[in-house]
Amino acid sequence: MKNPVLRKALYLVLLSLIWAGCASSPPRQNDPDELPTASQAPEQTDSSSTEPKEPITAESSLLLNADDSTKLEDYSKAIVLLERAIRLSPRDPNLWIRLSESYLKKEEFELAEQYARKAIVLSRQNKETQRRAWLQLANVFEKTGNTKEAEQLRKTYRYRTS
Repeated sequence: MKNPVLRKALYLVLLSLIWAGCASSPPRQNDPDELPTASQAPEQTDSSSTEPKEPITAESSLLLNADDSTKLEDYSKAIVLLERAIRLSPRDPNLWIRLSESYLKKEEFELAEQYARKAIVLSRQNKETQRRAWLQLANVFEKTGNTKEAEQLRKTYRYRTS
C-alpha cells in the first residue's frame, strides 16, 4: 500500500473494530454445568429469622453445591466443586479438609492423605482447624489399615481445643 491516505483509513477502520470489540461484552453461553449466580439463586422464604443473611458469593455457592453432591454421593462432582473453591481461596485449610474427606469417600486414599496433610500445614494459626485436619488424617489412616497411627492421632487430638 503506497497510498498514505488509504493506509490511514485502513488503520482507522481496524482501530475502530478493535475498540468496538473491547467495548462489548461476550455473548452468554448456556452451559448446563454452570453454577447459578447470586441473582439466579433460589430465594429463602423464611422471614422469621432475625439474623442477617450472608450474601451469596462464588465460594459459598460452590460449597453449597458440593454439599448437595456429597449428599447424593456424587463425590466426583463434589471434588470438582471443592477444587474450584480452592482456586478462589487456596489458603483456607477447611476447604482442604473437605477435599480430603471427599477423596476418602471416593476411596482415593493417597490424595485424601495428601490433602489432609496440606490442611495441617495451612492451619497452623488456628488450633481447632488444625485438630480437625489431624483427625481427618486419622480417618485416612484408619481406612488404609494403619489403625495404630489413627488411634494415636485420635488420642492426641480428639479433645484438645485450646
